[in-house]
Amino acid sequence: MTHIRIDDEGMQELAKSPTRRIDNLISAMDNFPGGANGGLASRKIAAVLRITLEASQLSAATSTALLAVARAAIEDHTLAEEQIIRDLSVLVRGGDSL
Repeated sequence: MTHIRIDDEGMQELAKSPTRRIDNLISAMDNFPGGANGGLASRKIAAVLRITLEASQLSAATSTALLAVARAAIEDHTLAEEQIIRDLSVLVRGGDSL
């Protein structure tokens, strides 16, 4: 039988670094100037900047969502493991059926 062990504290620690980077990225994007003075190309430069910022925000949001899913999966695994231990304890003691 294969045993899988998840280190909840270690996973939480690993998640801190991307979370900090995402927060820094969002903060930097919020402080990014809205326009540029490029003469005739100003509209195109502004459009490229807007698209780039939107893509960066989407990337940051995706990373945040993936971290949330990972945390939820770890929490669910921990709760499921605790439930299995409780159920087995009842069976070992000869308790009622589940």
